[in-house]
Amino acid sequence: MQVTLPSLVSGGAVILLATFSLLPRPILAEEARVPSIELSDQFDKVHQHREPFPRPLVIVVANRQGSHHIESWVSELYRAHGKKVEIVGMADLRGVPGFMKPTLRKAFQTQSAQHAVLLDWSGTTVSGFERGKTGIDIYAVDLSGRILATVTGEMTPEKMEVLSKALGPTMAP
Repeated sequence: MQVTLPSLVSGGAVILLATFSLLPRPILAEEARVPSIELSDQFDKVHQHREPFPRPLVIVVANRQGSHHIESWVSELYRAHGKKVEIVGMADLRGVPGFMKPTLRKAFQTQSAQHAVLLDWSGTTVSGFERGKTGIDIYAVDLSGRILATVTGEMTPEKMEVLSKALGPTMAP
């Protein structure tokens, strides 16, 4: 399974809010929440994500710089959590010239055929998230939309453990 951003993306991004810490941040009432998401995927199907969510979310946002980490993250997330969480990928495509959009959409269809990638052409949705500087950010989100933990950069067992521990209490057995 290949899940990467097409090489045509310049400054693209795929899922939501990161810090530079490996440890989950404590969540308070005023802490970060996931905004409502309504975006089309690479096949032009509209996806809506609004709280309360039926399952916990794991949101993966990557730009071209972090796109080489997508496959390892997504594969491990599906292996570890399967259908207990919903994995959402999002691409920040603001700045892509209009004439490139059909080519880029086709590249996403070819390279990411098995998983929806939400395409944010205007950057409006992804602008609602704080981003790290590694090119890929992964967010663990509870049913009410609170961001429980964020990790950034390449996939490591320690980072997977941070996400799994944060998600653990929110997942049904």
